[in-house]
Amino acid sequence: MARILVVDDEAKYRSYLRRLLEGHGYEVKVAATGREAVGLGSRYRPAILIVDWMLRGQIHGIHVSRLLQEVVPEMRSILITAFPSEELKWSGRREGISCFVDKPFDAIEMRQAILEVTSEEPPPRCPSLGVIELDSKARVLYANPRAQEMFAEMDPGDEAICFAEFFEPGCVPDLDLASEKWITSTPRLSATPAWCIRSQPGRDHASRLVVLHSSDQAIDRAQVDMLLGIEDPRSGCGPLEGRVLVVDPNLFFHQVTAGVLESAGVASHAVDGAENALRMMGSDPEIRVAVVDHDLREGDPGGLVREVQTRFPRVCLVGQSSGEHLGVFKALGVHRFLRKPWIARDLIRLVQQGD
Repeated sequence: MARILVVDDEAKYRSYLRRLLEGHGYEVKVAATGREAVGLGSRYRPAILIVDWMLRGQIHGIHVSRLLQEVVPEMRSILITAFPSEELKWSGRREGISCFVDKPFDAIEMRQAILEVTSEEPPPRCPSLGVIELDSKARVLYANPRAQEMFAEMDPGDEAICFAEFFEPGCVPDLDLASEKWITSTPRLSATPAWCIRSQPGRDHASRLVVLHSSDQAIDRAQVDMLLGIEDPRSGCGPLEGRVLVVDPNLFFHQVTAGVLESAGVASHAVDGAENALRMMGSDPEIRVAVVDHDLREGDPGGLVREVQTRFPRVCLVGQSSGEHLGVFKALGVHRFLRKPWIARDLIRLVQQGD
């Protein structure tokens, strides 16, 4: 039966799903956080990922799915959430989520979701990164499809057993150095582009993941650090504590804004209006900043601002507008303001500067 990885920060759901799925003959592993899930899943390489959208910490459910699809492109993902919305489904489908299950759910609903994703052909994904797993002696235990393509372009190709065989004698890259920074090395055959290499730190009697990409290829290095579990003080833990909630009625803008924040290492959510914003803040105590657009569906932002100030004083409010509406927010007691378009460091600087 298929391997399944279950990721949920609620122990009752992890335990329930493990019993349910093992009872149907599946091989199951569980994780409580996004970081734990990525570390476990990159070696377990599940056929199916069942992951909660809202996980504690900087890596949420869609992150987990996106990262593990780089390792196992044929993996199917089922996203479970207590906050279903068309915006979430739109964003999830773009990131390769196969199916959505709303909390609370029962055994029949989950079983149907698994049957649905396994009855279809695997999605035709092409990983952008070469990902390999090496044992403690640098022998290749696994190579994803992109890594196999890179191996096939040079001698000795995909018949190599050890990482050193891909390079000329004396030119083998230092993987311990690659755990500290990106390094570049040219594989056998001069016609092959140089490889950029990043590695997990080596551990005694343990395997390590190594990411490869051609030097002429642009990649998201923050995503690589997330996959390898590398803590970068500039982005890995995020320059802001907690999460940011973006409240914007424009689907395009609120997804873009959330994407900009996440690319800078800031965990975020995006919702389209006041009602969903209040629900989200009530359920996620790690939300520390809310970026509120001036033009909400419900009218002016006053109602939402006053509710947040009364019910969630922990949340730092930031006004946002494509026009000059600073005065509107100041009158509501919101003295931080961003004018669209803005970039992540604008928000970070604004929040960290104090009142």
